[in-house]
Amino acid sequence: MFGASGGGPHALACASLLDDRVVRCLAAVSGAPYRAPGLDWFDGMAAGNIEAFDAAVLGEAWSRAIAERERPFQLERLLLGAPSG
Repeated sequence: MFGASGGGPHALACASLLDDRVVRCLAAVSGAPYRAPGLDWFDGMAAGNIEAFDAAVLGEAWSRAIAERERPFQLERLLLGAPSG
């Protein structure tokens, strides 16, 4: 099991829940525990990451609004990277 960045905590959760199937787990460049004492969790993060994490704490409606706003840009990026023909 492998997860990088925001996928790290998901990989750890899966490894924990599927301990009979997962023999190794790597959480690479993953965040520190949220709201850990003495830690400025957002220090060094890009503004978009901060917005996404704030939205996750505020609830689905906030996350959905970001996803809907970003959808056309992400689709364009995917289409530009798609092979032609």
